[in-house]
Amino acid sequence: MSRLFLLLKGRLATVRQASCKLQLGTPRLGLKAGMMGCCWGGVVCLTHLISDIAIAQPRRQPASDALPMELQTLIENRPDGPIISADTPSQKGFTVPSLWWTNEQFGEKLVSDWKAYGVGQVGNQQINVRVRPELWTRYTYFERYAFVLKFGSDASSFGYQLMVLDSQDFVLGAYTCDFAQSDPQFIPSMLDERSQPIPDYADPKSTQALPCRLWLNPNYPRSVF
Repeated sequence: MSRLFLLLKGRLATVRQASCKLQLGTPRLGLKAGMMGCCWGGVVCLTHLISDIAIAQPRRQPASDALPMELQTLIENRPDGPIISADTPSQKGFTVPSLWWTNEQFGEKLVSDWKAYGVGQVGNQQINVRVRPELWTRYTYFERYAFVLKFGSDASSFGYQLMVLDSQDFVLGAYTCDFAQSDPQFIPSMLDERSQPIPDYADPKSTQALPCRLWLNPNYPRSVF
């Protein structure tokens, strides 16, 4: 009797899923344990299945050969220690790079921390922005793109590459530039905390537009809720 019940239950689930596909379009997996559903126009049809498929699977770091060359280089050449972090603004002068205003305006609760590495090594200087994965999964593709674009363009104006990571160092996105192709202008009459001139690669007077590339990890899941 129990075997017959399980068989009928399995066939019923299959029929319901097929019905969803035919009537409502491509199903979207819910991330709630024990349920799978498809959504269309606010209508949700659920089948009560206890399935591991409905639970977010563990994320794996992409193979190094699957990452863009710029990211492979950044990961391999990242210096051991950070030089600047979100918690260490200089009390002596303007801190470069400076992402405090960007983070306040656009990071909101998403950003948990950011660190800058490789001072003085143009091309290898990088900022690692760490975000909360439970919030990143709620962002649409366009929201993620806008986030990386804003933080990346601000980082590049100081001569820094940018990587966005989660709490487990999983690469979510990046904004990389070929700084060798552009000579920066410098902010007039301003020095940083190390008494060095402050570069401004975003200045329209630069000799050539800075070629940059934005990359988003296509393998990172997004919640439907």
